[in-house]
Amino acid sequence: AAPDDPEAYVALSRSAPDDTISGVTARLACATPEDTTAVVGALPADYAVLVRRTAPEGETRVDRVGFIGSAALAQVVRAACLQIAADRDLSVGSVTATALADTVASDLDVVLTNTSPRRWLGLRVSPGASPEITNAGPRADLEPGTSAHVVARLWPSDCADPARSIEAGLPLRPELGPDGNLDGDPLVTPTVRITLPPSASDVVVRALESACGTTVPRLSVESALVRREPTSSSSAGILDITVRVDAAGASYVEAEAVGARVVGQLAALEFPVRVRDGGAALRLRWTLPGCEAVLRAGRPRLSLTLVGDLRRPYLLDLRGPSIRQALSELCGDEVAAVVS
Repeated sequence: AAPDDPEAYVALSRSAPDDTISGVTARLACATPEDTTAVVGALPADYAVLVRRTAPEGETRVDRVGFIGSAALAQVVRAACLQIAADRDLSVGSVTATALADTVASDLDVVLTNTSPRRWLGLRVSPGASPEITNAGPRADLEPGTSAHVVARLWPSDCADPARSIEAGLPLRPELGPDGNLDGDPLVTPTVRITLPPSASDVVVRALESACGTTVPRLSVESALVRREPTSSSSAGILDITVRVDAAGASYVEAEAVGARVVGQLAALEFPVRVRDGGAALRLRWTLPGCEAVLRAGRPRLSLTLVGDLRRPYLLDLRGPSIRQALSELCGDEVAAVVS
């Protein structure tokens, strides 16, 4: 709760009652464990605007006025404050990475220490990180000044860059109620990111590289044809694309476009495709959204999996003169430059 500070109010003239009020600001402290406890326990109804009214005769009245969007604000503030607390309270000790047999994945055993007087309970890998990172051990409870093990299973999304899977940190979700007890709502408890120190990251990357290998497949666009012109402003048209993948050592190639790596719909017309003489020819169909959406999204990336003794995933840029020419025909040179 903030004190009733007259200097914090923004004056509103009665001569323009419909004007938008600007200049109203608020600050939230997350510097101490006590601050964190207060924020975690705050409800949407705790967020409001104080309206101070002064009558001509000098009488003053202060009202708390709720606002639309307070639930979303409470979530954003809780997430930001918990991340600050995690950065302050939790330190990474030793990290062990064990490569799994017959698959490109590793089990990570991370020792966390709680350096604060506040409890961190029920720490485990956030469900939102699946399928690339999954929980692989019991939930960790860290009383003040204690250490515990967090065990995760890591599946790299790109064998060409194994470090990508952990560059944003290890995503953990605690169970925190208003006082740190195990009564937090798991549906609204935010995820915090625990950054691994460089030495620990190197341990993880080496484990993944041992399974991924060092040979990265190459992708080249052989042809890109405009299959259908745009029929509305929300669609730029459809491209049929043929690509060649150098996939020595693999028996099959599986291809798909995943999540935000491409806009519109990019689909393989055959799945999987057999590798012959060290390569595979993939036929793709890209149903484009509007040209502006393509420009904003930038270069599309194709998710490829080489299937042999192991399944090795890769993210490869979809680029080249053929696809640039087709995209230029539909959207102009500026948009086509995203695949150059």
